[in-house]
Amino acid sequence: MKNGLKRVIATLLMLTLALGIVGIKPATKTEAAAKVKRSEFIVLTVKAMQGHKNSAGKTIDIVLNKDGSAKYAGKTIKAATVNKLKSKYGVTLETAQYLAIGADMGLFKTSAKAYKSKKAMSKKMTYKVALALLVKADSYLYGTKFSSSDVKLAKSRISNIKKAGTTAYQEYVTKAFMLGLYVGTKDGYYKTTRTLKYGTTYTKSAATKLIDKLVNPSKRSGITDDYQVIRATKLPRTADLYPYILDNYPNEYYDTAWMDYGAYTSGTDPHDEKNLAFYRYQHMSFADKLQNTTSWYMPAEYIMFCQAGDNETIIPSERRQLEPAYAVLDEAIEFYKHAMNVDYRTIKDDKEWYKFMNRYLPKDYLDNYIATCIKNKTIVECDVVAGDKSTLYSTDTARFKVYLHFRVVSDKVIENKGDWHADELVPV
Repeated sequence: MKNGLKRVIATLLMLTLALGIVGIKPATKTEAAAKVKRSEFIVLTVKAMQGHKNSAGKTIDIVLNKDGSAKYAGKTIKAATVNKLKSKYGVTLETAQYLAIGADMGLFKTSAKAYKSKKAMSKKMTYKVALALLVKADSYLYGTKFSSSDVKLAKSRISNIKKAGTTAYQEYVTKAFMLGLYVGTKDGYYKTTRTLKYGTTYTKSAATKLIDKLVNPSKRSGITDDYQVIRATKLPRTADLYPYILDNYPNEYYDTAWMDYGAYTSGTDPHDEKNLAFYRYQHMSFADKLQNTTSWYMPAEYIMFCQAGDNETIIPSERRQLEPAYAVLDEAIEFYKHAMNVDYRTIKDDKEWYKFMNRYLPKDYLDNYIATCIKNKTIVECDVVAGDKSTLYSTDTARFKVYLHFRVVSDKVIENKGDWHADELVPV
């Protein structure tokens, strides 16, 4: 009896060990991280489009027939076409049917380098190849089109775009960025560029999430009309005062004070309820106009620009009353780049600096400033000037918040007295 019991226990133990050996156990990390092949990515994409309508208004009702043919959106793909792909890529009949549908939709070309052979189709799907395919899929589903000027602007937002490879891939990656399908990571605060990955491969989970953005546009990243990424989480306290919050700008930029004659005075909390209510009314009224009108103009006597602090710059705008406020913001940024970079040792002979500043400030003022700059041995260096049109708000004029990152290298007044004297330090 004891020997029989021992044999049973031994048998159960051996069976348990055997089951572990043959693999009846949780998937390993390697198995969970298995990368998706190009053929698999195409199949996943086509399957995700099932039931959706294409840009022609046809429902994508996929039917795979046993004879090898396939149907979708009112179109039929012959069995001979499917079998040709089955043989070419060495895949199952069902996979070949999905590939045939994808090719017919225009998602990829069987003659293209990335899909020309069994070896090519069996490679792991990389970001840039996947994004090219999804941009074509987006066009098929929604008829999305891009202007060359918009693509050029969006391309300038991607700092490592050349690493995408060929001109064609660079354009597809840029378009995917414009669509909010993939936006990479920011290059730092107050910068307008981002870094994207290209050669990284996808796990099935990651591929599914990306493809889900194709068929559910609401899950894509928000993109502004000048192709910057909108942040949707960890927002500033005053987020409701802005039409959007940029991912490349920190909360401090948005939560700094506003300047206003009457409604805001020095020593008053700009975020108390009274002031917030005032700015909510003023700011949102402007935001609505800007969001719904492409040719809105600010016919103000002066255009004022507010830095992220408690100083302001006033730029006469009589000559530019018919210029869009957004374009004037660009001018303000250029103005600050000049105004906040001064060196008493070279300023007198810097003709380019003088000519630029004279566009905004009168000659007698500039001459007096240069004399003061030399007298005080002033050197100011500014490496970051940034501002976004989302911060446009109104008091008696139009204003923007502009962020400045600078240092005072030398100045006799500050060194001797510790006074800030901004009106003499820089020509603002």
